[in-house]
Amino acid sequence: MVDVLSFVDVARSALDGQEVGGFSRQLAINGALLADPDDHGTLLDPGVSVAERRDFLAQLLGEIPAELPNDRRPLGYCPRCLGNDGWVFAATIDFALDTVRWSLIGYDRENGHPVEKTGPWWRRTEVPPPPDWNWWIVEPEDPELIYTFDRSAYERVIRAEIERLGTP
Repeated sequence: MVDVLSFVDVARSALDGQEVGGFSRQLAINGALLADPDDHGTLLDPGVSVAERRDFLAQLLGEIPAELPNDRRPLGYCPRCLGNDGWVFAATIDFALDTVRWSLIGYDRENGHPVEKTGPWWRRTEVPPPPDWNWWIVEPEDPELIYTFDRSAYERVIRAEIERLGTP
């Protein structure tokens, strides 16, 4: 079965007791939201610049380098900050001739700086990271989510979303 990607307007709800209002665009697969918009936000939010929204979509097309290590591409962010300050909902996206495959969908969590392992916590200090330090830890959903899209349909939907944004 081939999966179908779409974008839908979702009413923005209250965050931390504050009414936000308006709408944000969310990813949907086979007609269902990829994630709960109260838990994940996309950069297709009116509060984000058109240039950043276009870059988010260009990553999904593989037209610009992935934002995360290991060629991981973001699908959702914290709805409060819409940044990657602690975690990103992401996927590995493979582009074949006729298909696009999303796999290892899940959270990429920031690993932070290594710290000294000795002494009480209040005396521990950051240490220079080794060259091979893994800054992001990938935590895919279990069971693994995998989506396969017809490449031409996938690109058509994303390019239509880019056109909808207009120019930066």
